[in-house]
Amino acid sequence: MRDFIRNDLEHELKLQDMMRKTIQRAHELQDFGTAEVLQEVLLEREDLGYHLWSVLEDDTLVRGMDHLIARDDTNIVRDGHVSNTNKLQ
Repeated sequence: MRDFIRNDLEHELKLQDMMRKTIQRAHELQDFGTAEVLQEVLLEREDLGYHLWSVLEDDTLVRGMDHLIARDDTNIVRDGHVSNTNKLQ
């Protein structure tokens, strides 16, 4: 899952870079309407990129539910038996 999101983030950053270059070119051509529309789209794309990055930050997908299981295999949430050997948990 992390690889998929990392790949999405990589392509998102490339897309944002291309949009910045296009915005710069629109300014050079004095096409301010196009530049303004692209800046609004870029702002939304940067927000998406930030959210993708925040999912990858601090190994959130790797950590999973480990924070709910104490080191002695007791269930902190107390919602049933928790076993580290069960691959479905």
